[in-house]
Amino acid sequence: MADSHLVFKNVCKHVANSQNKSITFMAKPFEDHPGSSCHIHLSIFDNEGQNIFKGDDIMIDEKTGLKSSYNLVYFLGGWMKHVLDVFPFYA
Repeated sequence: MADSHLVFKNVCKHVANSQNKSITFMAKPFEDHPGSSCHIHLSIFDNEGQNIFKGDDIMIDEKTGLKSSYNLVYFLGGWMKHVLDVFPFYA
């Protein structure tokens, strides 16, 4: 995934450069223009194609009634524990 992300960004920059343009992946470089940080979304699906993060196992926010699955909670816990080790792949 990280390699594909890097290749995508480099191709975009080379194509823009070949047309005497420049491109940025900053989240929002100008207030009056749309932004794109080229961020990554993560989903995990089971064998039946169901998103395993969706569920009613745990109340996340009492005010909004937002609930999630234990899978999401444990995924986020593991991600938070190891984020410094995997962060170079995000960059």
